Amino acid sequence: MSWGWHKLIQLRPSIRQLLWSKIGDGASTFVWFDKWDHNGPLNSVLSLRTILRACFSLKDKIIDVIDNGSWKWPIAWRDLYPVLNDVPVPAINSTKTDCIVWRDGNGEEKNYSASNVWDAIHTRGERVDWATLVWSSKSIPRHAFLLWLVMRKKLKTHDKLKPWDVGGAVNLNLVCCSLCKTGPESHAHLFFECPYSAKVWTLIKDVTYMESSSCKWDDIVADFLCSRKNNSAKSVIACLVIAAAVYYVWQERNNRMFSNHARPPEKIRDIILETVCYRLVKMRFKNNARTSNLLAAWKLPKALIMDDACN
Repeated sequence: MSWGWHKLIQLRPSIRQLLWSKIGDGASTFVWFDKWDHNGPLNSVLSLRTILRACFSLKDKIIDVIDNGSWKWPIAWRDLYPVLNDVPVPAINSTKTDCIVWRDGNGEEKNYSASNVWDAIHTRGERVDWATLVWSSKSIPRHAFLLWLVMRKKLKTHDKLKPWDVGGAVNLNLVCCSLCKTGPESHAHLFFECPYSAKVWTLIKDVTYMESSSCKWDDIVADFLCSRKNNSAKSVIACLVIAAAVYYVWQERNNRMFSNHARPPEKIRDIILETVCYRLVKMRFKNNARTSNLLAAWKLPKALIMDDACN
Protein backbone atom coordinates (compact mmCIF):
# COMPACT_ATOMS: atom_id res chain seq x y z
CA MET A 1 0.00 0.00 0.00
CA SER A 2 1.11 3.54 -0.65
CA TRP A 3 2.38 5.93 2.01
CA GLY A 4 -0.70 8.11 1.53
CA TRP A 5 -3.07 5.20 2.07
CA HIS A 6 -1.22 4.16 5.24
CA LYS A 7 -1.67 7.70 6.57
CA LEU A 8 -5.40 7.59 5.85
CA ILE A 9 -5.67 4.27 7.69
CA GLN A 10 -3.91 5.79 10.70
CA LEU A 11 -6.66 8.43 10.91
CA ARG A 12 -9.38 5.84 11.60
CA PRO A 13 -9.22 6.02 15.44
CA SER A 14 -9.68 9.80 15.30
CA ILE A 15 -12.47 9.63 12.74
CA ARG A 16 -14.36 6.88 14.55
CA GLN A 17 -14.88 9.16 17.55
CA LEU A 18 -16.76 11.61 15.34
CA LEU A 19 -18.96 9.15 13.42
CA TRP A 20 -22.09 8.50 15.45
CA SER A 21 -25.01 6.14 14.96
CA LYS A 22 -28.23 8.08 15.33
CA ILE A 23 -30.74 5.63 16.76
CA GLY A 24 -34.07 5.12 15.02
CA ASP A 25 -35.43 1.59 15.20
CA GLY A 26 -32.14 0.32 16.69
CA ALA A 27 -31.99 -2.54 14.21
CA SER A 28 -28.73 -1.72 12.41
CA THR A 29 -26.51 -0.21 15.12
CA PHE A 30 -24.08 -2.60 16.82
CA VAL A 31 -24.54 -2.05 20.52
CA TRP A 32 -20.96 -3.00 21.50
CA PHE A 33 -18.90 -1.58 18.65
CA ASP A 34 -20.68 1.48 17.23
CA LYS A 35 -20.53 4.90 18.83
CA TRP A 36 -24.08 5.91 19.69
CA ASP A 37 -23.47 7.45 23.13
CA HIS A 38 -20.83 9.70 24.72
CA ASN A 39 -19.58 6.73 26.77
CA GLY A 40 -19.17 4.44 23.76
CA PRO A 41 -18.30 2.38 22.02
CA LEU A 42 -19.05 -0.06 24.84
CA ASN A 43 -16.32 -2.52 23.82
CA SER A 44 -13.90 0.03 25.28
CA VAL A 45 -15.52 -0.69 28.67
CA LEU A 46 -16.60 -4.32 28.36
CA SER A 47 -14.23 -7.03 27.19
CA LEU A 48 -15.38 -9.47 24.54
CA ARG A 49 -15.18 -12.29 27.10
CA THR A 50 -17.46 -10.37 29.48
CA ILE A 51 -20.02 -9.84 26.74
CA LEU A 52 -20.02 -13.50 25.68
CA ARG A 53 -20.18 -14.82 29.26
CA ALA A 54 -23.41 -12.85 29.76
CA CYS A 55 -24.86 -14.81 26.81
CA PHE A 56 -24.88 -11.83 24.47
CA SER A 57 -23.67 -11.95 20.87
CA LEU A 58 -20.99 -9.75 19.42
CA LYS A 59 -23.43 -9.07 16.58
CA ASP A 60 -26.17 -7.73 18.86
CA LYS A 61 -27.93 -4.57 17.75
CA ILE A 62 -29.43 -1.93 20.03
CA ILE A 63 -32.90 -3.43 19.74
CA ASP A 64 -31.57 -6.85 20.88
CA VAL A 65 -30.47 -5.63 24.33
CA ILE A 66 -33.53 -3.54 25.24
CA ASP A 67 -36.62 -4.97 26.89
CA ASN A 68 -39.58 -2.75 27.81
CA GLY A 69 -37.43 0.37 27.91
CA SER A 70 -34.67 -1.18 30.07
CA TRP A 71 -31.29 -2.75 29.36
CA LYS A 72 -31.10 -6.54 29.39
CA TRP A 73 -27.53 -6.66 30.67
CA PRO A 74 -26.85 -8.00 34.19
CA ILE A 75 -27.43 -5.70 37.15
CA ALA A 76 -23.97 -6.70 38.43
CA TRP A 77 -22.45 -4.89 35.46
CA ARG A 78 -23.56 -1.57 36.92
CA ASP A 79 -21.36 -2.19 39.98
CA LEU A 80 -18.45 -3.61 38.04
CA TYR A 81 -18.58 -0.95 35.30
CA PRO A 82 -20.00 2.30 36.83
CA VAL A 83 -19.86 4.05 33.47
CA LEU A 84 -22.86 1.95 32.39
CA ASN A 85 -25.01 3.88 34.88
CA ASP A 86 -24.56 6.93 32.66
CA VAL A 87 -25.64 5.16 29.47
CA PRO A 88 -29.29 6.03 28.84
CA VAL A 89 -31.69 3.69 27.09
CA PRO A 90 -32.23 5.25 23.63
CA ALA A 91 -35.73 6.02 22.49
CA ILE A 92 -36.72 3.53 19.82
CA ASN A 93 -38.69 4.82 16.85
CA SER A 94 -39.85 1.97 14.65
CA THR A 95 -40.70 4.36 11.80
CA LYS A 96 -37.11 5.51 11.34
CA THR A 97 -33.97 3.57 10.50
CA ASP A 98 -30.62 4.11 12.20
CA CYS A 99 -28.24 6.41 10.34
CA ILE A 100 -24.64 7.58 10.57
CA VAL A 101 -24.12 11.25 11.43
CA TRP A 102 -21.05 13.46 11.84
CA ARG A 103 -20.44 15.23 15.16
CA ASP A 104 -17.62 17.64 15.91
CA GLY A 105 -15.36 17.50 18.95
CA ASN A 106 -18.05 19.21 21.04
CA GLY A 107 -20.63 16.56 20.17
CA GLU A 108 -22.61 18.92 17.95
CA GLU A 109 -24.20 17.27 14.92
CA LYS A 110 -23.14 18.85 11.62
CA ASN A 111 -23.41 18.22 7.92
CA TYR A 112 -20.54 16.07 6.71
CA SER A 113 -17.98 17.99 4.64
CA ALA A 114 -14.23 17.98 4.15
CA SER A 115 -13.95 21.34 5.93
CA ASN A 116 -15.85 20.06 9.00
CA VAL A 117 -13.62 16.99 9.13
CA TRP A 118 -10.52 19.16 8.97
CA ASP A 119 -11.81 21.50 11.69
CA ALA A 120 -12.48 18.54 13.94
CA ILE A 121 -9.24 16.56 13.57
CA HIS A 122 -6.43 19.02 12.92
CA THR A 123 -4.18 20.22 15.69
CA ARG A 124 -4.78 23.86 16.48
CA GLY A 125 -1.85 26.10 17.28
CA GLU A 126 -1.64 29.74 18.17
CA ARG A 127 -2.62 31.93 15.22
CA VAL A 128 0.33 33.86 13.82
CA ASP A 129 0.03 37.38 12.44
CA TRP A 130 2.03 36.51 9.29
CA ALA A 131 -0.51 33.93 8.07
CA THR A 132 -2.05 36.54 5.77
CA LEU A 133 1.32 37.04 4.08
CA VAL A 134 1.77 33.34 3.36
CA TRP A 135 -1.66 31.83 2.73
CA SER A 136 -4.03 33.31 0.22
CA SER A 137 -6.22 32.00 -2.58
CA LYS A 138 -4.26 34.31 -4.87
CA SER A 139 -0.83 32.97 -3.88
CA ILE A 140 1.30 30.72 -6.07
CA PRO A 141 1.18 27.43 -4.09
CA ARG A 142 4.86 26.44 -4.38
CA HIS A 143 5.92 29.98 -3.44
CA ALA A 144 3.54 30.02 -0.47
CA PHE A 145 4.84 26.69 0.81
CA LEU A 146 8.47 27.80 0.66
CA LEU A 147 7.57 31.11 2.30
CA TRP A 148 5.89 29.16 5.10
CA LEU A 149 9.13 27.22 5.64
CA VAL A 150 11.08 30.48 5.76
CA MET A 151 8.69 31.98 8.32
CA ARG A 152 9.21 28.91 10.48
CA LYS A 153 12.97 28.87 9.76
CA LYS A 154 12.80 25.29 8.51
CA LEU A 155 14.95 25.49 5.37
CA LYS A 156 18.08 23.35 5.47
CA THR A 157 20.55 26.22 5.54
CA HIS A 158 24.15 25.59 6.61
CA ASP A 159 23.56 26.76 10.17
CA LYS A 160 20.77 24.15 10.45
CA LEU A 161 22.93 21.38 8.97
CA LYS A 162 26.02 22.11 11.03
CA PRO A 163 24.87 20.08 14.09
CA TRP A 164 24.59 17.07 11.73
CA ASP A 165 28.21 17.38 10.56
CA VAL A 166 30.07 14.20 11.44
CA GLY A 167 33.31 14.88 9.60
CA GLY A 168 32.27 13.64 6.17
CA ALA A 169 33.49 14.79 2.79
CA VAL A 170 32.05 18.29 3.29
CA ASN A 171 33.20 20.27 6.30
CA LEU A 172 30.34 22.66 7.07
CA ASN A 173 32.72 24.87 9.05
CA LEU A 174 34.35 25.79 5.75
CA VAL A 175 31.14 26.25 3.73
CA CYS A 176 30.00 29.82 3.18
CA CYS A 177 27.01 31.38 1.46
CA SER A 178 26.92 30.19 -2.16
CA LEU A 179 25.47 33.55 -3.27
CA CYS A 180 28.05 35.97 -1.89
CA LYS A 181 30.94 33.72 -0.73
CA THR A 182 31.56 36.10 2.14
CA GLY A 183 29.69 34.83 5.17
CA PRO A 184 27.97 31.87 6.84
CA GLU A 185 24.58 30.92 5.48
CA SER A 186 21.43 31.30 7.57
CA HIS A 187 17.81 32.31 7.06
CA ALA A 188 18.54 35.87 8.10
CA HIS A 189 21.57 36.04 5.80
CA LEU A 190 19.77 34.69 2.74
CA PHE A 191 16.66 36.85 3.20
CA PHE A 192 17.95 39.46 2.51
CA GLU A 193 21.16 40.49 4.28
CA CYS A 194 23.44 38.71 1.83
CA PRO A 195 24.87 41.28 -0.65
CA TYR A 196 23.46 39.30 -3.57
CA SER A 197 19.92 38.83 -2.20
CA ALA A 198 19.96 42.38 -0.81
CA LYS A 199 20.54 43.59 -4.36
CA VAL A 200 17.57 41.52 -5.55
CA TRP A 201 15.37 42.99 -2.81
CA THR A 202 16.52 46.52 -3.60
CA LEU A 203 15.57 46.01 -7.26
CA ILE A 204 12.04 44.84 -6.48
CA LYS A 205 10.96 46.42 -3.21
CA ASP A 206 9.50 49.48 -4.93
CA VAL A 207 6.82 47.27 -6.54
CA THR A 208 5.87 45.96 -3.07
CA TYR A 209 5.20 49.58 -2.07
CA MET A 210 7.65 49.24 0.81
CA GLU A 211 10.43 51.42 -0.60
CA SER A 212 11.70 52.39 2.84
CA SER A 213 11.93 48.83 4.12
CA SER A 214 15.36 47.54 5.12
CA CYS A 215 16.97 44.31 3.93
CA LYS A 216 16.28 42.48 7.19
CA TRP A 217 13.61 39.81 7.01
CA ASP A 218 11.90 40.70 10.28
CA ASP A 219 11.67 44.34 9.19
CA ILE A 220 10.19 43.37 5.81
CA VAL A 221 7.50 41.23 7.44
CA ALA A 222 6.73 43.92 10.03
CA ASP A 223 6.46 46.63 7.35
CA PHE A 224 4.12 44.46 5.28
CA LEU A 225 1.84 43.72 8.23
CA CYS A 226 1.68 47.40 9.16
CA SER A 227 0.77 48.53 5.65
CA ARG A 228 -1.47 45.63 4.64
CA LYS A 229 -5.09 46.26 3.77
CA ASN A 230 -7.37 43.26 3.45
CA ASN A 231 -7.43 41.96 -0.12
CA SER A 232 -6.33 45.26 -1.63
CA ALA A 233 -4.53 45.09 -4.95
CA LYS A 234 -1.37 46.52 -3.38
CA SER A 235 -1.38 43.90 -0.64
CA VAL A 236 -1.94 41.07 -3.10
CA ILE A 237 0.94 42.27 -5.27
CA ALA A 238 3.21 42.69 -2.24
CA CYS A 239 2.44 39.12 -1.10
CA LEU A 240 3.18 37.73 -4.54
CA VAL A 241 6.43 39.64 -4.96
CA ILE A 242 7.80 38.80 -1.49
CA ALA A 243 6.97 35.10 -1.90
CA ALA A 244 8.47 35.02 -5.40
CA ALA A 245 11.62 36.76 -4.17
CA VAL A 246 12.07 34.16 -1.44
CA TYR A 247 11.41 31.32 -3.88
CA TYR A 248 13.86 32.45 -6.57
CA VAL A 249 16.61 33.47 -4.16
CA TRP A 250 16.43 29.98 -2.63
CA GLN A 251 16.38 28.48 -6.12
CA GLU A 252 19.47 30.49 -7.08
CA ARG A 253 21.21 29.36 -3.92
CA ASN A 254 20.53 25.71 -4.82
CA ASN A 255 21.58 26.20 -8.44
CA ARG A 256 24.93 27.63 -7.39
CA MET A 257 25.50 24.98 -4.75
CA PHE A 258 24.62 21.92 -6.82
CA SER A 259 25.14 22.88 -10.45
CA ASN A 260 27.46 25.89 -10.32
CA HIS A 261 25.01 27.84 -12.47
CA ALA A 262 24.88 31.56 -11.58
CA ARG A 263 22.54 34.35 -12.63
CA PRO A 264 22.95 38.06 -11.87
CA PRO A 265 20.50 39.83 -9.50
CA GLU A 266 18.94 41.66 -12.45
CA LYS A 267 17.97 38.34 -14.02
CA ILE A 268 16.32 37.20 -10.79
CA ARG A 269 14.48 40.53 -10.65
CA ASP A 270 13.13 39.98 -14.17
CA ILE A 271 12.00 36.43 -13.39
CA ILE A 272 10.20 37.57 -10.23
CA LEU A 273 8.34 40.36 -12.00
CA GLU A 274 7.46 38.15 -14.95
CA THR A 275 6.11 35.42 -12.66
CA VAL A 276 4.01 37.85 -10.66
CA CYS A 277 2.72 39.46 -13.84
CA TYR A 278 1.55 36.09 -15.17
CA ARG A 279 -0.29 35.52 -11.90
CA LEU A 280 -1.94 38.94 -11.97
CA VAL A 281 -3.26 38.30 -15.48
CA LYS A 282 -5.47 35.55 -14.01
CA MET A 283 -7.05 37.89 -11.46
CA ARG A 284 -9.78 40.50 -11.63
CA PHE A 285 -9.77 43.93 -10.01
CA LYS A 286 -12.39 46.41 -8.89
CA ASN A 287 -12.81 49.46 -11.01
CA ASN A 288 -11.24 52.54 -9.38
CA ALA A 289 -8.51 55.03 -10.15
CA ARG A 290 -5.96 53.38 -7.86
CA THR A 291 -6.40 50.01 -9.54
CA SER A 292 -6.13 51.58 -12.98
CA ASN A 293 -2.79 53.10 -12.01
CA LEU A 294 -1.54 49.76 -10.70
CA LEU A 295 -2.49 47.97 -13.90
CA ALA A 296 -0.77 50.65 -15.93
CA ALA A 297 2.39 50.30 -13.82
CA TRP A 298 2.41 46.54 -14.46
CA LYS A 299 1.44 47.02 -18.12
CA LEU A 300 -1.65 44.85 -17.68
CA PRO A 301 -4.77 45.12 -19.87
CA LYS A 302 -7.73 47.12 -18.61
CA ALA A 303 -9.93 44.11 -19.34
CA LEU A 304 -8.84 42.76 -15.93
CA ILE A 305 -10.93 45.42 -14.18
CA MET A 306 -14.15 43.85 -12.91
CA ASP A 307 -16.30 44.02 -9.81
CA ASP A 308 -14.73 41.12 -7.90
CA ALA A 309 -11.54 39.72 -6.35
CA CYS A 310 -9.30 42.64 -5.35
CA ASN A 311 -9.99 46.21 -4.28
